[in-house]
Amino acid sequence: TICAGHSTVLAATGATSYSWDNGAGTNASATVSPTTTTTYTVTGTTNGCAATDQVTVTVTPLPSVVATGTGTICAGQSATMVATGATSYSWDNGAGTNAAATVSPTSTTTYTVTGTTNGCANTDQVTITVNATSVIALGTVSNPNVCATTTGSIQITGTGSGNVTWTGTASGNANAVTLPYTVTGLTAGSYTVSFTSTAGCASNSVTQSLSDPTPPPLSASGTATICAGQSSFLSATGATSYSWDNGAGTNASATVSPTSTTTYTVTGTTSGCTNTDQVTISVNAATSSTQNVEICEGSSYTVLTSTYTAAGTYTDLTLNAAGCDSTIITNLTVNPNPTVSIEPTTIDTLCTSSASITLVGTPGAGTFSGTGVTGSVFDPLAAGVGSHTITYSFTDGNGCSGSTSVIAIVEDCTNGIQEVGLEGVSLFPNPNEGIFMITGLTVGTEYEIYDDRGRLVSAGVTESEEQEVQLLNVQTGIYYLYASQNGQKGSLKFLITK
Repeated sequence: TICAGHSTVLAATGATSYSWDNGAGTNASATVSPTTTTTYTVTGTTNGCAATDQVTVTVTPLPSVVATGTGTICAGQSATMVATGATSYSWDNGAGTNAAATVSPTSTTTYTVTGTTNGCANTDQVTITVNATSVIALGTVSNPNVCATTTGSIQITGTGSGNVTWTGTASGNANAVTLPYTVTGLTAGSYTVSFTSTAGCASNSVTQSLSDPTPPPLSASGTATICAGQSSFLSATGATSYSWDNGAGTNASATVSPTSTTTYTVTGTTSGCTNTDQVTISVNAATSSTQNVEICEGSSYTVLTSTYTAAGTYTDLTLNAAGCDSTIITNLTVNPNPTVSIEPTTIDTLCTSSASITLVGTPGAGTFSGTGVTGSVFDPLAAGVGSHTITYSFTDGNGCSGSTSVIAIVEDCTNGIQEVGLEGVSLFPNPNEGIFMITGLTVGTEYEIYDDRGRLVSAGVTESEEQEVQLLNVQTGIYYLYASQNGQKGSLKFLITK
């Protein structure tokens, strides 16, 4: 058995001469290459006697191996090759022994695959053409020479012909160009540029930003804080032309009178390039407050530097914390002080042993004060000997107060008559029945006599150094002689009994 296209050697033995059919010759051996299965007959002769024998050569057909694959790739890409028609395969150039193989040749390469079936092999080939990929780089870059114009450009360098594409702030393409190539008509912004060769191989991408000329160094200023109704002066510098928002105009300076806090933005332009700045004007409002104030008669109320005592409405002007006008309106009411009285309105001279006196104050609900006073009762014993002021105070619902006082004189009625600051003056007899003598007073001295309730019962002038006094219409009780001696006032206490 042989594979199609191969040969085999036929050999005959046992005779002295041989003859093969099918053109195999007359030698003992013959090399044959049948295309199909063939039976060869050999005739052998010895001494005139002949004999025959046969050999059948079976021809196995070769497998029909077909190899296919991507015919053209770009450098750096891969191609897949596939072989069919056999049962096993072997690729050259290290492509492996599988029916399919993926390869990445760096240059154009022919791959041969050998396919085998039943020991018979056949071959086929695939040629992978590798096209070079261009590498691009940035060349000369020009920024726009005027703001907001299409005067910028980007150059890319490299070799080859094909199409240039750019994306970014603006997009576009140029077809069938040869590198290096300059993309023109660009505004400020960022751009990504790439190149695809005529063979369809894409290059790397490059990115470049373009910038407008430096914007003008714009600066805006103005009065930061004003009061409502006032104006502020705005000013801008650093550009050649200006435009303010909020209706502030197109001059470098502007006078504005905002009614509330407002931010003003100015746009400055130089050679087509713009910049902005802002000024915020804070507007503080004038304030006004009204207060209702009540005071008592005889009191006063002060607002700022003004003091008021009469009822009425008063307006005062000052500045608030923001430095703006602040109006203070005061409605002043003057409440009368209450009229206060004490009963009894007078208190006769009392002895320490006298009964307590109940005090009555009008209006009610006030308070009594003074030595010997508890609640609304005056106790002579608790007060002790002396002159005591009893005060009644009352505060009404408006907080206004009134007070009045009464004097209570308390004596120690258990002792005899004594001289009190009238040295050398005597009164006798003591006690008496209303007729007695006064000695020691200078002639012409005025004197007065009071009962123990402080009531004047007699008065006179001494006519002699022994002045007789008659008190015939008085009741039994304690009495007091009041006079001046040697420039000093004094008194003597005496008792009349009837």
